Amino acid sequence: MQIINSTKAASEMTAAQTGGDNQPQKSKVKNRQRISKNVFVTLMVALPVLHFCVFYLYANFSSIMLAFQRLDKYGNYYFSMENFGQVFDSFASDSGMVRQAVKNSLIFFCWNTFVILPLSMFFSFFFYKRIALKSFFRFMFFVPTIISGVAVTTMYKFMLGNEGPVGVLWKLVFDLKVAPPFFSTEEYAMGTLLIYMLLTGFSGDILMIGGAMSRIPEETVEAAILDGIGMWKELFSITLPMIWPTLSTIIVTTAASVLCSSGPVLLLTAGAGSTYDISYYIYDKVQIQGQYGVPAALGLVLTVITFPIVMFTRWGVNKIYNDVEF
Repeated sequence: MQIINSTKAASEMTAAQTGGDNQPQKSKVKNRQRISKNVFVTLMVALPVLHFCVFYLYANFSSIMLAFQRLDKYGNYYFSMENFGQVFDSFASDSGMVRQAVKNSLIFFCWNTFVILPLSMFFSFFFYKRIALKSFFRFMFFVPTIISGVAVTTMYKFMLGNEGPVGVLWKLVFDLKVAPPFFSTEEYAMGTLLIYMLLTGFSGDILMIGGAMSRIPEETVEAAILDGIGMWKELFSITLPMIWPTLSTIIVTTAASVLCSSGPVLLLTAGAGSTYDISYYIYDKVQIQGQYGVPAALGLVLTVITFPIVMFTRWGVNKIYNDVEF
């Protein structure tokens, strides 16, 4: 018995010594793992932080400073409120470019919000219900996103051109020798832009709304179908409330661009036919005319106006449906 106890004690002592010897080694391994993890996280976070500092903090700080600066004849900046005066004068005038740009941006915003977004929801619902050839139609909606925007606009301009299919058909129907200038006159230019936005504007919304619909529990839908619910009743009583968090996010983010919602003005009309919006107006002022103060002042004014609109929109969408977790 004494021999057994002695052997057991010796074994326990050896195990304790072995564990004590491995303890520093384990600590070193844990330290290396912790350092590697910290380095990885730091590298992953560094780029977005740098992006935020440069393109948000620095850009906005510079824009705010430029809004209150003017150049004298010697090329030196001085403090001035003239930039804001030009913005308000142009907005108050019937022929002011800022007023026309804001009007066109509101047209694009309403078109996106009240036409394209509801249609995207209906198309997403039918895809969700597994209609025939849904994969083919879904692919057709995503084609404009896959192809370069420059290529799509070039194709669209050719189709409506004098030798394009739409231009040729238009000449035959109305007995014309030359197709109308769809991209350069006030009579056609805005309608041409809106049609292009309708044809190419579904893909992003369908992707997000379709993803939200795919998460709806099948048991809920099956129970409703057993109770005799119809497709339209299902859409407005089950599907819409359950995807409302996603839909409300789209509405709020769209409201954030209410005064600067943009169409494909640069690539299609270059502002011809009074189609320039806020984005193209700023582009023209900065890139073509080399003016920075007035666009900066305009951006600051639009920010002040847009902020309460976004807050009110967020409050309104939260009142329609309660958030649903599933």
